[in-house]
Amino acid sequence: MLLDPEFDKDKSCKAIVVRALYGLKSVGAAFRSYLADCMRQLGYETFFADPDLWMKVCTWDTGNGHEKYYLYILIYVDDILCIHNDSDSVLSQIDKYFPLKLDSVGELGVYLGAKLKQMQLENGVYVWGLSRSKYVQVAIGNCKKYVEENLPKFYKLRCLAPNLFPTDYQPELDISHELPPEHTSYYQSLMGIYMDDRAR
Repeated sequence: MLLDPEFDKDKSCKAIVVRALYGLKSVGAAFRSYLADCMRQLGYETFFADPDLWMKVCTWDTGNGHEKYYLYILIYVDDILCIHNDSDSVLSQIDKYFPLKLDSVGELGVYLGAKLKQMQLENGVYVWGLSRSKYVQVAIGNCKKYVEENLPKFYKLRCLAPNLFPTDYQPELDISHELPPEHTSYYQSLMGIYMDDRAR
């Protein structure tokens, strides 16, 4: 990060944050705002429909003149996906604003738990295909492990389970016992994984 004016003679110097207070509610918003400022300084614009998708108009020499194309960068919290024929040069510019982990920079394979693969459509156009299978398999594996290690043996995950919430289900009439705090926390994390997967 760049130090603010209150650091006197050190203002505008680069500083590496060793420990951050992630518990603060404002941290996510502050980081997103800082990241947006960095992207705008680099000449990118965000999409109205998706503020995590950034684009920049570029030109390339075709031999018969210059042609415009779009450079896209997708940023989700601190995960970056760069769509460009020279992504290393683009990422090196971003690295000047906040250091990237060198071991995490590489060829596209997995992004946000989804497997990505380039494929060709019937009309000859190349596209990127996305599969959530790995994300789902890991989530199910974690759930199975938790059930085996923390719940009585009669609890099992079935491959084909009946619908737990029939159409006439009324939660306000449910008399089930409340979960203890540790199970409540785990249940909320499972709902977070489910909602995160649907959002992606």
